[in-house]
Amino acid sequence: MEKSRSKLTTVRIPEDLHRIIQMEAREENIGFNTVVNRLLRKHVEWDRFANRFGMVSLSRETIVSLLDAIDDEKIEEIAASLVPKIKEMVDFWFQSSDLESWIKFLTLISKYGGEGTVFANTSGPQTKIHLRHGLGSKWTSLFAVPIETVLAEMGVKSEVQKRENSLTIIIPTQHVKQKQSRRKSSQKIN
Repeated sequence: MEKSRSKLTTVRIPEDLHRIIQMEAREENIGFNTVVNRLLRKHVEWDRFANRFGMVSLSRETIVSLLDAIDDEKIEEIAASLVPKIKEMVDFWFQSSDLESWIKFLTLISKYGGEGTVFANTSGPQTKIHLRHGLGSKWTSLFAVPIETVLAEMGVKSEVQKRENSLTIIIPTQHVKQKQSRRKSSQKIN
């Protein structure tokens, strides 16, 4: 989301929530408004969409246990079956399914969904997107298959490097800039 000017709004908060937010602000040594804005931002960027798609929270231990019980071939099959649902989510979330939307989606799912941490480095001849998750190689496969499929369908030339607890997507920066300039051209025409 883009940063914008703030606006003063009065909101009534039940005393128990106020007390919890104040306590959290003190524990983190940040302001009350910062905690409230963080909560609102999470709702706007994640919760309102995640709820519509039936997303649930599971502990890392539960996810790893479930994945360990499934063989690698079945993981690949499950990952492939997720592609249409994930594509629908990205398109719904961002009203677009271009490369930039996919990078935003990976960032949000890691930030709020607990799936790991995403770093994007767009300087130099290559754009590198790193997803570190700590959930094992089967989780890497679960993420890699939809990403590889979607990038191939977009005609994005990429290299996907899979490691046990991370995934790196490498895209020539020139290709990323071409996609962005095409999008800007089509926006001017409309």
